[in-house]
Amino acid sequence: MKKVVSAGGIVIKRINGNLYVLLIIIQDETSLAFPKGHVDDNESAETAALREVTEETGLKTLKIAKKLGVVTRPSVEDDGTKVEKDIHLFLMETEDYNHLESDEEYGWFAIDEAVEKMGFLQEAEFLKKIKNKL
Repeated sequence: MKKVVSAGGIVIKRINGNLYVLLIIIQDETSLAFPKGHVDDNESAETAALREVTEETGLKTLKIAKKLGVVTRPSVEDDGTKVEKDIHLFLMETEDYNHLESDEEYGWFAIDEAVEKMGFLQEAEFLKKIKNKL
């Protein structure tokens, strides 16, 4: 099976002491996923992650705090090819939570709600595993 590399970010904010995570809303608003996308040729995973999260959520002043890990899961490319996807995920920070124009529908979700509504089991397990490190 062909292997592809993606990168994305986990952006968090605290509201009244509760932790929220920024996620993309997929599948007719029934499930959630990390903002992410393919790493282009001659592009680092960090650069791709910042680009993709900016494109998909409209946040413009992101910076990477640290790498959180890699999620591997099956996926299907736009042309129908089945692949195994390695998703490099980074904890991202911003001082400006003003969303500008975005390519995707997104929302802020409480961590436990996010884990329950994640559309991909591997991403849900990853978020559950790292939530205490956020």
